[in-house]
Amino acid sequence: MREYWDTPTRVLGVVLRPHFVRFLIGIASGDGNHPGTSSYVHHTTQPVDEPGTLIARALDRLADGRGEPACGSDLLRALLRCCLEHSAREQDRPPGKAQATWQRVQEWIAVHSHVEIDRGGAAADMGLHPTHLSDLCRRQAGTGFTRVVEADRLARARALLRARPDMTIAVVAKTCGFASAGYFTRVFRRANGQSPSAWRVGVR
Repeated sequence: MREYWDTPTRVLGVVLRPHFVRFLIGIASGDGNHPGTSSYVHHTTQPVDEPGTLIARALDRLADGRGEPACGSDLLRALLRCCLEHSAREQDRPPGKAQATWQRVQEWIAVHSHVEIDRGGAAADMGLHPTHLSDLCRRQAGTGFTRVVEADRLARARALLRARPDMTIAVVAKTCGFASAGYFTRVFRRANGQSPSAWRVGVR
């Protein structure tokens, strides 16, 4: 599903995948031609819990044309409430081994994302097998290692574009670890729906 909008919109949602649940919340902006974006604030492994699993299955049945359609909104609200309660419980728990490793991976990326990074070298530096690193990224972030690094670089770039209007796009790209200004512009446009220059003008 792809949504389009013309003005800033507050987004709240849940993405259910085979290996994780992602909670989305944020302000998303679009120009009517490109989808807006939002950032997740929490994710956790499935199942949410037994009630959440049952609610999700009931929604699946409604989507397949079975059951009473009028129940859909009530079921969706119940699922959101269940997921948010689970999120609060998960955040109160001490981190397990996988979560601690994921935290270490995020910290490593934050320190090294401004330079050239390859999965094999990153995994070796962190004492992980490359396949395990990829699997960890997909379980925790829902995407591969390269895209996790890219997301960190884009976050840095947006901060620089906002804070340093005097800095050229080429310098922003190099500072944030992108191979070239052209590549940075393509990646930024794909993620944000507009070029870095246009985005910078819009946030002033």
